[in-house]
Amino acid sequence: YMDNIACELYQSPFFPPEKKVNIYNYIKKCEEKNIDTTQLLATDIKSPAVTCILSCIFGFLGFDRLYIHDFSFFFIKIIILFISILATIFLGFFSLIITIPYAIFVIIDIFICQNRCKLHNYNSLLQQINLALQLNKLENNNNNKEQEECEIEEKLKNNK
Repeated sequence: YMDNIACELYQSPFFPPEKKVNIYNYIKKCEEKNIDTTQLLATDIKSPAVTCILSCIFGFLGFDRLYIHDFSFFFIKIIILFISILATIFLGFFSLIITIPYAIFVIIDIFICQNRCKLHNYNSLLQQINLALQLNKLENNNNNKEQEECEIEEKLKNNK
């Protein structure tokens, strides 16, 4: 089952190609520790294709960045758009000084946003894997404590 998840994630187009080996290795690490990986299926995976479509249609509004939870760039796009609108209202022709670089930025961001989406997916998956590893560690610690408590109780019973 684990190999299926590892292979699917390794072949998935939703992650950066240079990070796929890391994904495979992390999942193998989970397998070695007998960790239940079903929670990996709850990872917040975003589609690079949807990101591209949002970027092409609503990129000037920053919806593409909002979709992949990149709030800093979302706010930057909104602020620059607001400044461009104000410049157009008050400066007329001179607003092109702000509007043209913003339009170029939005066009370039169409191509950058897909990679950011894949990076978001990778980071989300790593968070889920780290969560699974931490839960496993806590369970092992609890099991060790319970075992120690049982041993102490047995020693106390034996001493009586």
